[in-house]
Parts: sequence; structure tokens; C-alpha cells
Amino acid sequence: MIGIGNAYEMPVIVRVPGVDRNSILKVLDMGADGILVPMVNTVEQAKEVVSYSKYAPIGNRGISVTRAHSDYKPPVLKDYFELSNRKTVAMIQLETKEAIANADKISSLQGIDAIFVGPNDLSGDMGIPGQVDSGEVLRAMNAVAAAGKRYGKKTGVITSNEKLIMHCFRQGFSLISYSSELGLLLKASKNAVQDVSITSDTVGMVTIAAITNELDRDTFNAKNED
Repeated sequence: MIGIGNAYEMPVIVRVPGVDRNSILKVLDMGADGILVPMVNTVEQAKEVVSYSKYAPIGNRGISVTRAHSDYKPPVLKDYFELSNRKTVAMIQLETKEAIANADKISSLQGIDAIFVGPNDLSGDMGIPGQVDSGEVLRAMNAVAAAGKRYGKKTGVITSNEKLIMHCFRQGFSLISYSSELGLLLKASKNAVQDVSITSDTVGMVTIAAITNELDRDTFNAKNED
């Protein structure tokens, strides 16, 4: 999928399992344009993300450049490091009360390009699971938005809650991941069913009509054969 995205010059962001050097290096070396790292709670964890995803002097990413991410023809290393550090997007997810408390310090780090909030896990950690548009969650969004503005970092949210989306837009969030691939597919399927108004009676009528048409054709063919 990364290769297809690169072929069509479509940016590819991969959500890795966590703050793990091997996972991050693997997808970046395969040519991904960036990563989204879940459950980043502390400044130390955010620094690890930067270290694994950015080359020196910003980070300490492993140097293996004759790979897909350089189109197998890297320029002079120093030039490539600068180019790659600008191109590679390091995004993290804040999903706990601890992470929100550290949002300002995390946002200040060079090499962290965007801050996402995971409202489902955050509401669960707050003891109000599923209440993603509650006052407590909205105040957390405000804190992240303020930190992003203060340090010039993009902010985003992953949700299908319309109230939360509109609140985040008003606060200056510019990255909205709406629903999920499965959620969108289910919604589209339900809408399609409603559009054609398929009911059990309708299905029965269609089935009977099809059988009747088939019988009529058989009768017609039999008469002609006689």
C-alpha cells in the first residue's frame, strides 16, 4: 500500500503499534511519509518518537538510505537528512489524562509535527467512557489546541461525534479523522438500503417476479419447440 501511494504521489501516514523503534523504522524505510504513534503520555516517550523518526541533528534515526524511502538513489547524506526531516511527519496521539497534562511540554519538542487526541480512550481514562463531548473532554481539547497554537503545531482528533468535531474546528484543529473505514462502509451500506427501500415484502415481490419471468420464458420456449 505504501508503494502504491508513492507511485501516485499520495502521502501515506501509518499508525504504528506504539513507541517502538523497530515498528517506526520499518514503515519509514518502506517509504511512508509519516507515522501516527498512539498512547504517547510523557515527554520522554515523545522524545523517543522524534529520535526514531528523524535523522540527526533532530533525532537519531538509523541510517540505511539505499531503500524505498530514498527511491533507492539517495543524495549526499547531509542533504538527504535535511530533506527527509522536512518530509517525514511525526504525529502522536494523546489519549490519557497524563498525556493531556503534558500536552504543552510535548508540543514544544522539535520534531513533533502534529498532536492528535484520541477521545474514546481519553474519556475512558477520565472515568466517563464514551462521553466524548462532555465538558471534561472538551476542556482537554481546548488545552491541546492552545498548546498547538503556542508552538505552531497542527492539532487533530479521531472521532465521528459531530458535536466534538465542530468544537475542535472552532478551537483551531485542522486535522480531522472522521469515523473509520468500517464505520464509513457500514454507514454507506445502510444509506444504500434506505435509498432503494428494500423490505422483506419488496424482496419477496422481486423474487416472485423473477420466478414468474423465468416460467414465462420456459413456456414460450416450449411452445416454439412444439
